[in-house]
Amino acid sequence: LPALKSTKKNAKEMIQKIDKKRKSYYQFYVDDRWGNADRYDLCLNSGTLGIERCAKLIVDAVTK
Repeated sequence: LPALKSTKKNAKEMIQKIDKKRKSYYQFYVDDRWGNADRYDLCLNSGTLGIERCAKLIVDAVTK
């Protein structure tokens, strides 16, 4: 399992690095704060709603 932990750590670091680049790109071209919910058409808290409910809400939003 140590190899799995190392893989998870590498994946997390890679995601953080990519997110940092996305944030920088976004803020440069859009001149707005990264993650500003006002810029999204739909924001869902999967931690509160759960994945299944979020999936249903997304499908409902797209098909209506």
